[in-house]
Amino acid sequence: MSASIQITLEVTNTNDPMLRYLGYAFDQPLPASFWWQSNYVVGMVLGTGDKAQSPGITVPVGTHYIVFGSSSDNSVGYWMDIKATIQIQTGGVYGPSISTTQRVHRNQYGYIAFKIDGGLTKIDEGIVSPGVAPPVTPSTSGSGGQSTSGAGGGEGTTTTPQIDIGPIINQMMNTMLPPMISMMGMMMMMQMMIGIMQSMAGALAGGF
Repeated sequence: MSASIQITLEVTNTNDPMLRYLGYAFDQPLPASFWWQSNYVVGMVLGTGDKAQSPGITVPVGTHYIVFGSSSDNSVGYWMDIKATIQIQTGGVYGPSISTTQRVHRNQYGYIAFKIDGGLTKIDEGIVSPGVAPPVTPSTSGSGGQSTSGAGGGEGTTTTPQIDIGPIINQMMNTMLPPMISMMGMMMMMQMMIGIMQSMAGALAGGF
């Protein structure tokens, strides 16, 4: 027997001003620098409220886990609080869900373990290092985040993630536009000053 689940990763809090990757691995560790491997990447985010969502994946009943993380660079003090939500499909729609919120960055990932057996039950949550499995024994072998099946290798079939780019664009505009306007204003003022100085120089030259 099997069930269809959907995984959503959402930024709930962050001090990271950069555009970052989110990713997860199913029933296996999430590698260091996972963003270099597209099968683990589910989307990109810029700040609080941004999220990325996997397509539905079919998994067998039993115990499973996901390990999730971001590419935030903790060497300069950046991190993201990521809420991982898992929903199970019932009656043709994704309904009942479980979730956990963990602080993640390049050297610290979060995980949530759950059981599927006619329903969806959270059994564990916490943090792990890159490449390290959580203390949970899954019922089946693992796969990369973009695999369309609960079994198979990390290099499974790649599908297109659903990414809400509206908040990302808005935050980029709010972050980048004011400095650009200020720079344009300064350039216009400098051009006006140069024009005035040239006019004054011409007037003085004509007076002798």
